[in-house]
Amino acid sequence: AADAAPLAPEALLGFPETRIGEVRLTPLPSLRFVASDYPAAAIWHANQADDPPPVDLGAGGEKAVVWRPGDAVRIRTVGAGAFTFLMALAMDEPLANAWAGASAVDPGFEIVSELQALLAARAFTEARLP
Repeated sequence: AADAAPLAPEALLGFPETRIGEVRLTPLPSLRFVASDYPAAAIWHANQADDPPPVDLGAGGEKAVVWRPGDAVRIRTVGAGAFTFLMALAMDEPLANAWAGASAVDPGFEIVSELQALLAARAFTEARLP
């Protein structure tokens, strides 16, 4: 994927509070979604260690997102709500719609902590109002 400058974690602070639900976040061009019947992210993480921990292949599947801010590849296992949230953002949905979709899939979805983690991990390249 093409290189792109990651969005600063504090980027959302510049938007009017009354319009934050309209903000659209653009993921980095390298961001990809993985939904596997196996613990694919756990397998990848285990193979990055010098003394890899065992991975239970029978533990079931997992959802993950993969992206490359700069030269480092990041893989993050996410729940169904976060996966739905990120997919909606990747389809250019505003934050309010992405949150509604994530909450429908996972009523306990925490948008604030998820956004903080994703912004800190530099998963987006742009934040804009329509």
